[in-house]
Amino acid sequence: MKQTKFFILTEYRNSMAEEEVKSENQVITTPQQDVSLLKAKVISRGVPAKESLWLDDVRKRRDEWQYHKKVRLDLGQLVQIIFPKQYQPKYHDITIKFMQFLLSKGRLEGEDTGKFITENNYSKATFYNIILPRLRKVGMVKLLREEFNISKDKQKYYRKIIMPSKQFSILFAKLAEEYETILDTADAKRGVKDEVKED
Repeated sequence: MKQTKFFILTEYRNSMAEEEVKSENQVITTPQQDVSLLKAKVISRGVPAKESLWLDDVRKRRDEWQYHKKVRLDLGQLVQIIFPKQYQPKYHDITIKFMQFLLSKGRLEGEDTGKFITENNYSKATFYNIILPRLRKVGMVKLLREEFNISKDKQKYYRKIIMPSKQFSILFAKLAEEYETILDTADAKRGVKDEVKED
């Protein structure tokens, strides 16, 4: 019995000693430091969906769209890389309909946009929080503020304007142009003359 008590007492003292060592080695941090440490431990999961474009396989797109044979692409095919129909059919359809509406008008004010949303029974949250910000980010539309006055009132008012933008095409045209230049330069340095047909 005494041996059992001695064993228990020894185990208790050892555990207390371990706790004291842990306490001595513990680093005291402020709430701000805790937040910083938490952020540092967060592992990136890749490119955010809101900042990426969808492109499954260029050869597959070539075979389906036939763009290498000078076949024109329609609006739906361009929207495909922004809101893929197979993954985001709702956003895809809303975007096509909105862009068609915008292109037919050339310029939309708040009243026009509101009417478009109401007549098509779309969610305002979906349009203003997802569709419109995405189209602005990829450079398909631009958002402007237009100043106006009410009668002789000196106070300035602003109306929001949505217009088509060419930034989307300017960016991709530049990327394509520079990539072709890089390839041509590399071929010239190697002395390549005959073009190899791509499969």
